[in-house]
Amino acid sequence: MTDVLRGKGWRGLIVIAGLIAAARCQKPPQLPGAPVVKKVRANVMTVRTSIEPSKRTSTHTIVIGESLARSTAEAPVWRLYDFRQNRVTTVDDLAKTYRIESMSSLIAERRRRFRAAAEEPLPEATARATGASRPVLGLAASQIVISAGAYQRQLWFAPHPKVPPTLFAMMHASGEVEPSQAMRQVDEFLVSARGFPLADHTEMPYGTATIVIDRVVESILPRDVPASLLVLPAGYRDVTVTTPAARRPAASSRPRGRTAPATGSQSSSTTQTAP
Repeated sequence: MTDVLRGKGWRGLIVIAGLIAAARCQKPPQLPGAPVVKKVRANVMTVRTSIEPSKRTSTHTIVIGESLARSTAEAPVWRLYDFRQNRVTTVDDLAKTYRIESMSSLIAERRRRFRAAAEEPLPEATARATGASRPVLGLAASQIVISAGAYQRQLWFAPHPKVPPTLFAMMHASGEVEPSQAMRQVDEFLVSARGFPLADHTEMPYGTATIVIDRVVESILPRDVPASLLVLPAGYRDVTVTTPAARRPAASSRPRGRTAPATGSQSSSTTQTAP
């Protein structure tokens, strides 16, 4: 070892470089008592949202495990999507409760509320497949256009091998809803959609301005994530009821300080099956 440190030509330099590299690869010692965070492998979808003319941009992720998925954009009320059992669990971190609802009950309740909605002097919303296609994340995405007067929305749906085909429909069906007869058919489309909108462009009038919202799926990559993201917190109380989701409070009656889960990465309304 003394000969190496003194250096015997290039051989000594190579050995010294190897010792330095090995030292750098060693993991730092873990502090006594430091909590060990259990990790699981999941596919992480990164979604970027841009809003004009306010020039606001935000990014959130949707974590997709073997049978469960969750959006990181929701708190303190969030949803756990079980695409194996076809149900959604809504978790309230403030009340420390959870509620489980099947997709069939969620859709049935939405339909009931849309049928019961009062007639309003609103332009009827329509949805149509244009036949247009464009590459998004290396996939051929098909265009669906939703129109309601000056409101215009373009969704580019594509089946992705790492995304459950029913995930978007579950996000929409379990989201907040303001039913109107004008949007009934559009909503019916979205709760039955298959595939995920990898790009979503919306234009809507607001006074004399036009608000433009663009949501784009930037990547879907495998990563190690905290296992706690995809499990029901221990000790929470089950408030599941046997009656449909109609028993949930309206957004206006939610206790102050609580945030309702957003309708996933992209919400809205349409009428058949997305390609």
